[in-house]
Amino acid sequence: MRFVPLAIFWIALFSSCKSDNRKVELPDSIVEGNISLDTTFNGLIRFYNKKNGKLELEANYANDVLQGSYTEYYHNGNVRSKGERKSGELYGPVSFFDTSGQLFQTQYSYFGLRCGPSVHYAFGKPVEFFFYSLDGAELMHINCDSLKSTRVEDMNSNQFFFFHTSDYSSDFKLTKRQTELFVYLPNPPHLAMKYSVCITDAKGVIVRTVENLASELPWKTIELNKDDLQPGQLFCLALEAENQLRDDGKVTMLKRL
Repeated sequence: MRFVPLAIFWIALFSSCKSDNRKVELPDSIVEGNISLDTTFNGLIRFYNKKNGKLELEANYANDVLQGSYTEYYHNGNVRSKGERKSGELYGPVSFFDTSGQLFQTQYSYFGLRCGPSVHYAFGKPVEFFFYSLDGAELMHINCDSLKSTRVEDMNSNQFFFFHTSDYSSDFKLTKRQTELFVYLPNPPHLAMKYSVCITDAKGVIVRTVENLASELPWKTIELNKDDLQPGQLFCLALEAENQLRDDGKVTMLKRL
């Protein structure tokens, strides 16, 4: 009898369990990519229609869970939709296209929740802008064509500021007064909006900027220390906007916190 060295045996066993770049037939599709013997997906996986062989989906997986970018296709080869997933859920902006390849909508998602900006397009140009809260409420709706005849300062400023604050003390003696600020950051097409937190005097003049509210998410949470305020001073949200469809210049609006 011939004996196989133990080290070689374990290497062979390990290799037989490794994933490999291969094709697997499923009930409705043919799947190609890094697929293990127990049909666990990793890396870029392609799904083909079983009847016509057309590519329908390219998606990235990590240990059988959708993780990373994905692209869906029409049967004519044009992109149907594309975006990203985290832990299997939609995350970030998702773009949707018609069969001719024209973009008709972008929609933000946060771990599967529809929230943040949603833009509708016609012939490749934005026509409507929506912004949704984390609980799905519509906070803003703007018809983009109406911006051609509307100055930013003539819009209702309340539709630009969506926030809430929570006061608390950061020490047991209740001497350090702080405020947690959560603010949504809608930015409709053509308005080039920039949000910041600032300190103003009693007359509403900006003394200094505390923080510019740039974020990868459509919202931001920051901590405000009330001990930073001098008598008569206030925290305010500042919004700088410029209607790029008009020649009105930049406008700054303030909202007291």
